[in-house]
Parts: sequence; C-alpha cells; structure tokens
Amino acid sequence: MISLVLLASSVALPRFQGNERPHHPALIATLADPAVSESSGLVASLRTPGLLWTINDSGNPPTLFATNRAGDALATVTVTGATNTDWEEIATAVTGDGNTLLYLADTGDNRRTRAEIAIYRVPEPEIELDGVSPAARHETALAQRFPLVLPDGARDIEAMLVQPITGEMLLVSKEAVGAAAVYQVPPLIAPEEPLVVTRRDDLALPGFGPFRAVTGGAIAATGDQVALRSATAAYLWRLPAGIAVRAILTEPPQRVELPPMPAGEAITFSAGGESLFLTSEGTPCPLYEIALAPHAA
Repeated sequence: MISLVLLASSVALPRFQGNERPHHPALIATLADPAVSESSGLVASLRTPGLLWTINDSGNPPTLFATNRAGDALATVTVTGATNTDWEEIATAVTGDGNTLLYLADTGDNRRTRAEIAIYRVPEPEIELDGVSPAARHETALAQRFPLVLPDGARDIEAMLVQPITGEMLLVSKEAVGAAAVYQVPPLIAPEEPLVVTRRDDLALPGFGPFRAVTGGAIAATGDQVALRSATAAYLWRLPAGIAVRAILTEPPQRVELPPMPAGEAITFSAGGESLFLTSEGTPCPLYEIALAPHAA
C-alpha cells in the first residue's frame, strides 16, 4: 500500500536560481497512430523503459496508446470497465509490492456542469517494445473507478499530480481568469464510493488570460521534480524528500518556454527525470523533448 509522506517543515524548500541554463525544445517525432488526435495526457512508463502512454480527451473511446521517442505506434489498449467522458490526464505510481499503476483523470468539464468527476486506476499493461507492427490491440484488467465530488462546485480540471513514491494526489483546475484551485484527493480505497476532495490552496501562474491556465502536470518518477504547464510555458519545482507537493507549489517556480502548439496540454518527465516530453492536440500529434539542467540531489 502506498503511504503518504507528511510535510517536514524543518526542511528548507529549494528555489531555482536565475542562472539556470536555457532550455531548447526539440521536435523528436510525430506520433504514427492517426487515432491519437486529441492527446490530453502523457506519461513515461515505469514498467517498460522507453515507452510512453498517451490518451485522447472527451468523447473518444477509453483507450491507451503506447508509443516511444520515435513516435512508433506500439499498441492500443482498451481500458476495461471505463468510460471516457473527458479524460484530461494520465499518471503513474508504484505500489509497495513493485507493481505499477496507471491513473486516468476523467475530470474535464469545459461547461462546468458535471456533478461528479472520476479517477480510474488500472494496472499498467505489459507491452513489448520490439517486433510489434502494426499496432497490437489489448485490453487492461478491470479498471477501478473512484468518483470525486468537488467541495465548491463544478470545475474544469486538466492537471493531476501523483507523487509516485508517496501516493499524494492533487488536482489543479484550469482557470482563464483568476487563480487555479488546488485540490487534494483522499486515498483511493473503495471504488465507486464518492470521495469529497479538499481544496487546499490557490495557484496563480504568471501571465494573463488563457496563457496562465493550467492544462497539464507531472511529477518525475524519482519524486524530486514537479511540473505544471500552460499553453505557452512549463513551470518546474524541485521537491525534496519529505516535502508535500502542495507545499512546494507555494514556492517560486522556474519558467520554461514551450514551442508553439495548437492546443498543448500533455507533459511528462522522462523515466530518469532528465528531460520533459510534450504533446498537443491535433493530427499528426507532435512529440517534443526538452533537456533539463542537472541538479543536486
């Protein structure tokens, strides 16, 4: 079972310095699978090194798409027992016995009319990286669905942060006006029983209007880096051991310029945390990589 790490207030929170080296986004591939038309979430596999998972958003089938840095279509996987009302994010974590899980945030709500949103949890499927052509089709084990109720009314939520080591889970709303709401999700214990999430903080990224709206987020598999993105920039925080993610978001982030994308939503760290991967909506779907400056542990 994944346990939460409490905030250690005696640990100094790190700040990025102004002399961080520039970041240079590189277009490394376009995704070969034309079915990836609205990539709204992206995550690097913890089970299969070199594999990336992405998803489409609202109105599409409940499908996972497996690809790699070359953009190859490795597999399409139906999430058994799930419905894609408006999938906006995908994340991963490791259980205490070493199994990897995928989390799918069915939390999009452009019209802000949903009385209930949900998170799906499913064991990460096993995919072979070599010798699969054309894309293989698979089904997952039965997904667990966890309904969520927001305490302050309907919101459009496109960012989910899952601390892969501690299990801390946050949702961040997408706001074109005003600050984003940061919600903490209780431990996911009983599927199908509604959970009321807790609003913890407000988060105001730099910028104006839609350029500050949070469209995606990620935490490195190493648990020491956090990223949120908007349409035009990514914001990075360093996360020391023992510090809650919600606490680090109150610190000044490092801003990283992103390449122009028609509707950029997805972001993830590479498995080792040395770079960021980005996709956007549209076909063919572009895959960008941004190398990150190394930092001390």
